[in-house]
Amino acid sequence: MTNHFHLILYSYEPERISNFMHDVLMEYVGCFNKRHARIGALFDHNFRAVAVTTDAQLSVLTRYIHRNPKSTSIGVRNYPWSSLRYYLGKTAPEWLNVEMGLAGVSREQYHALMFESEFGAA
Repeated sequence: MTNHFHLILYSYEPERISNFMHDVLMEYVGCFNKRHARIGALFDHNFRAVAVTTDAQLSVLTRYIHRNPKSTSIGVRNYPWSSLRYYLGKTAPEWLNVEMGLAGVSREQYHALMFESEFGAA
């Protein structure tokens, strides 16, 4: 996943997420360009947002994001920029709401959905 990233963001004011992402990405690009003595755009596309309105959607989206690094040489379980380890039991940082992301399933059920379903063993 060298060319993109995924986030699930929650806000009491969803319309503010676009402004937040704009500010974060502009700051990142500015710092990156300065560090690497370059100018111009860093990303090929603007960010995309999808409104998640049900637990079922959130469950599918969370698993999609956690499975996304499967194509890397590191693999899903060892991908260092993933929150998967927190979903599987490691104590999460305060800002990460694992219970919301689990969308009503237990950690054991989540593990089964991640590794024993159509995804295959990881």
